[in-house]
Amino acid sequence: MASEIERDPFVVVMGGGSGSAALLEHLRPHNPTFVFNTSDNGGSTGRLVAEYGVMPMGDGRQGAVALSDNQEAAELFSTRLGPDHGNLEGHCVGNLIIADLELRRSGGFAQAIEEASEMLDVRGRVLPVSLDKHELILEHRGKVLLRGETAISYADHIPGGSIVRHSPDTDINPAAAEAISKADIIIIAPGNTYGSILPTLCVNGMREALAANREGRLVAITNLLTQPGHTDGWSAARYVQEYGRYVGNNRIDAAVFNTSPPSPDLLRAAGEKGAPVRGRSSDFCGSNVRWLFGGNFVAPGITRRNEHDNVGDVPDRSTIRHAGRMVVSRLEQLAA
Repeated sequence: MASEIERDPFVVVMGGGSGSAALLEHLRPHNPTFVFNTSDNGGSTGRLVAEYGVMPMGDGRQGAVALSDNQEAAELFSTRLGPDHGNLEGHCVGNLIIADLELRRSGGFAQAIEEASEMLDVRGRVLPVSLDKHELILEHRGKVLLRGETAISYADHIPGGSIVRHSPDTDINPAAAEAISKADIIIIAPGNTYGSILPTLCVNGMREALAANREGRLVAITNLLTQPGHTDGWSAARYVQEYGRYVGNNRIDAAVFNTSPPSPDLLRAAGEKGAPVRGRSSDFCGSNVRWLFGGNFVAPGITRRNEHDNVGDVPDRSTIRHAGRMVVSRLEQLAA
């Protein structure tokens, strides 16, 4: 259970993947709105996108499951079908339900996500960042290096200075824009930088939605570990700087970052290959970030499998997570 936030502000979380889902689970008592990445093209999601022309639903499903108050429905949505299901082997039941709803409903993907959220008795709301079909592109110095979220996420090396964009260009979902423009706190969640977080931020209209919100505070929760070949050597301040390239260099108001690296024993037990992200307040000197929340945000122990997608689009794996209660307590300070 998360810390009590007295004023219970309107919170929007932006991102995708298990990092966002873990955060949403702790924010669930406060009915957050989750604006999710729509660039996924791997696993069960990718198969459905390729075969039926539906929108990528995997990140939305993970978020909806994390916000669900219906445990039985959440388990169903997270179930992966086995070999006895023929051509459906490997598909996540929740993905199949959402794809079917999109194909059968006049309201398309937006209505499908809304109806799936109702089935799951979601606390809060789940919204696609865009309703436009697209391919994720990685560019460096004007040259296209990689196409597709999966190719980008699993690339051995991404050169510094690379950017991601959607092809063709996409517009922000009006419902997502409205939520962002009215939120008290907008959170950039931890997660895969080039595969989940930046693809959520790069839609046309994101900057305008944030600029329209003159009172809300934009918070970046930086990763605990770097991603080998992608963010080697990045500090917490460097992550925030990168996000600023997409949302506006002067727009990020607060940063939550870890100052106590996971122990070598914990890293070995989790089989993590990334290095701890350096978190120091001094690294933010010269930036426009007003509130800095450093601390030990490493959850004790490791997650032996992806508990928010235990039979979903990624293989079971050990990983190190943020201590959700500690993170929410810092958000409580920001909302006070």
